[in-house]
Amino acid sequence: MAGPYLKPFNLSVGASGVIEHAGATTAGDVTDGVVASVALASHKAQAVNAMSSGSVPDAAVAQLERNKQLVVSGGGAQSVTRRDLDELRAGIRAGIRADIRADISADIDAAVSGLFQQMSAYNHNQNARLQNSQAGDSKQYQALVREKPGSVGLGAAPPAVFPKTKDDLTTITNDNITGLAQHYGEEFAACATVVERRRALARFMGVQW
Repeated sequence: MAGPYLKPFNLSVGASGVIEHAGATTAGDVTDGVVASVALASHKAQAVNAMSSGSVPDAAVAQLERNKQLVVSGGGAQSVTRRDLDELRAGIRAGIRADIRADISADIDAAVSGLFQQMSAYNHNQNARLQNSQAGDSKQYQALVREKPGSVGLGAAPPAVFPKTKDDLTTITNDNITGLAQHYGEEFAACATVVERRRALARFMGVQW
């Protein structure tokens, strides 16, 4: 018998409490609430590690990221709001002893503020991908912004070479794909042929190839 589509996740992280999200037996059981709980669990793991490096094992962080991609790819865009992240901040603080809470309060605020920027970019991109997946040959694609932390600012708009139409996407050069990969912190099938790289870029954009 096949296992569940998404296994529930539960990890105790000491003073920072528990990181957890709901599961789903089938893809059809992935509700907006499940998507939100998975996304917030993934970003809570990043916030905890931002405050105390290594508190959440790399394998757990990677599993949460895979789970997030799984539920997002199987459903529509899910908006994670400022209220959600305020609740995340409160949850982290509640799990920390009062005698050390004041010392790391600024770190918590900075980590959650960074998560809000990242989730804003994430929400923008999921909406853009949804629109791109439904765009016809004559419609312009919605541009995606930088979603990963790194040398490029979160939410940064792409270079001008971002494909605006199907013709742009099917003729974009290898060098321009490399430039976009650097901007987004992706690879887009770095060692493959230019056609395969275009397909990888299309998948990233949410475009049906």
